[in-house]
Amino acid sequence: IHLPSTVVLPTVTTVASPSSSSVTGTTVPCLSWYYSVYGDTCDRIAGNLGVSRDVIYNSNTFLNCDDIWVNTPICLPFLQPSRTLIAPPAATTVATTVPSSPSPTCRSIIISAPGQTCDSIARDTRLVGSDILDANPFLNCNDIWPGTQICAPPTSNVPGCKHWVVVNGGMAAPGHSVTCSDIARPWVLDPTDIYNSNTFVNCDDIWPGTQICIPWKTFY
Repeated sequence: IHLPSTVVLPTVTTVASPSSSSVTGTTVPCLSWYYSVYGDTCDRIAGNLGVSRDVIYNSNTFLNCDDIWVNTPICLPFLQPSRTLIAPPAATTVATTVPSSPSPTCRSIIISAPGQTCDSIARDTRLVGSDILDANPFLNCNDIWPGTQICAPPTSNVPGCKHWVVVNGGMAAPGHSVTCSDIARPWVLDPTDIYNSNTFVNCDDIWPGTQICIPWKTFY
């Protein structure tokens, strides 16, 4: 049998599965998620997973590879294999063995825009701010970096919001800060009802312009 000296193979195009989520701004599908622990860097995560640093960074371009916040969701374009973990750097406040963080179920992954907060993201996804924070505990709800991947959970952990109000100075007595009591009073609510639906607030000093969820409880 005579074979040609050169064999030309057909070009194969990889297409992401329709069921896989992907991060906005990239064509890389997220087939699984890794939640960072203390001491993680792109190099350490890549070493744990047996891939190159570029694989991690190219799927998560918002990362500072040398300063990754604990419990940050990391998109992986592959299913996680069984592996031996590389130990984190020694620290007196961190246990030798760091347990894996539970992975919340995400209805969708949102890429934050400049100026967004937990409240504004929650409003767009019909949730409340505490739901966003519960699913993304690494966040500072009032200072979210643009381009951060935000997990939007499928359901709310607190009663839904019937109304949203924006805090303004007129809600409190002149010269006083707006409090949860000030917001609760017109709705015949207890201040704890306001706090339980807006756990990011300081109930004794709520900033003007803060969006506050008024829970459904008001209308039972």
